Amino acid sequence: MGIAEREQVEAELLGRLHKLDLIPERGNLDDILGLSVQDLMERRLQTVLFRKGMAKSFFQSRQLISHGHIAIGGRKKTLARARKVEFPSGVHIINKI
Repeated sequence: MGIAEREQVEAELLGRLHKLDLIPERGNLDDILGLSVQDLMERRLQTVLFRKGMAKSFFQSRQLISHGHIAIGGRKKTLARARKVEFPSGVHIINKI
């Protein structure tokens, strides 16, 4: 792999990680190496729901998400992807009567 190709691959990787909000806009490879599994797991929606007290357990938070009882910004979520969730971004439990 040549220098130009390596720089292109590096720029693409940094762009994807910035888009996922894992590193700052002007991040570098040291920022990537500084990431830990704990950092990624704390971003998951089910973890955020549990930490904020909206669910009694991780299992319950996962169940609330998969059954469609969670909305972020007015949009129902059914997947607990590792997406950055910030309060007060409008995360709420949808009441079904």
